[in-house]
Amino acid sequence: MRGLTLLLLLCVSCSSCPGGGLDVEGRYGYRRCAFDDEPKERTWSVGKLRLSSKGRTLRVEGIKSFARLAAFSGPAPGRLGPLADKALRARKLDLALILGGVGDDDTVASETLEVMGSLPHATFVVPGGRDSFERLTALHALLPQEAQDKVVLLSAYRSVQVLGHEFVVIAGAEEGRYAVDNTVCGFSLTDLQAMARDLGPQKPDKLRSLWAWTAPGRGGAYGVGRTSQGIDVGSAIVAEFSQRTGAQGGLYAWPSVRAGLPAVSSGKQRLMVGQEVKDLRMVVPRLGTLPLLRSDGSRLPSGFAVLTVTQHGTRLLGRVEVGMKTHQEVSTAD
Repeated sequence: MRGLTLLLLLCVSCSSCPGGGLDVEGRYGYRRCAFDDEPKERTWSVGKLRLSSKGRTLRVEGIKSFARLAAFSGPAPGRLGPLADKALRARKLDLALILGGVGDDDTVASETLEVMGSLPHATFVVPGGRDSFERLTALHALLPQEAQDKVVLLSAYRSVQVLGHEFVVIAGAEEGRYAVDNTVCGFSLTDLQAMARDLGPQKPDKLRSLWAWTAPGRGGAYGVGRTSQGIDVGSAIVAEFSQRTGAQGGLYAWPSVRAGLPAVSSGKQRLMVGQEVKDLRMVVPRLGTLPLLRSDGSRLPSGFAVLTVTQHGTRLLGRVEVGMKTHQEVSTAD
């Protein structure tokens, strides 16, 4: 009886225990955002799109053949540049995806959310390893209702379904690394195993990919988590989760060692821009005033990737560089 009592007490705050508490203490305190309350069941419209939330699944309908998507990490530790909204608006997008980095303080985070809420398309936000979840939710609640409908926080969802593609969501960093406070989203191996059980087997008629702040490790020479020196700095447990769930492709934000350089076949091959594939993997650019530094010393300018999503796969069209005075399309991903 004493042993059972001790186990129950431990499970109140232990992220490794099934059904454990949301807040995890330790070297890096963090929040198990994936196990927050299920999002409210509802259906709403953003432009031509119809969004439907049920359980931990978000469905996007109203797209006939392909969805045009901009993907990027937010501006933190900098802020959005003056042309960010104009550059996004000019691409006539269906969706935008922000993978963390919304803002390190209230001012920047609020500005980022407000800009995204002013655009005509829906924007999905996956909180990252440095985003205060408490700040994000509080600032999101202050947006006008129309902007709240456009800017959707995905941390409590398991997946987003677009056409025949199922995008699996992983918010935050492994074990809360990089946390700026103890409300930053994080996850453990046990959490990912529980999430995989929630998702269940991959359906034959659907593709699966990840939308995650943390990039997987264990890739080939061009793996998203492998440095130019060949060192694997990606997450082994995200790699295991990808394999277990059948999520072959993915868009990520960290580490930036191969930012903007797409790969296929788990990093064994480079991807040619314009090729539609089922397993595209890439660390996205940062949209802000600061570039991303790669492991070879090169810098990826501020901007975003432009992709199309169909029932057959994902196609990288290129990226848009967004400076302080101009924004321009770049046909290559280098």
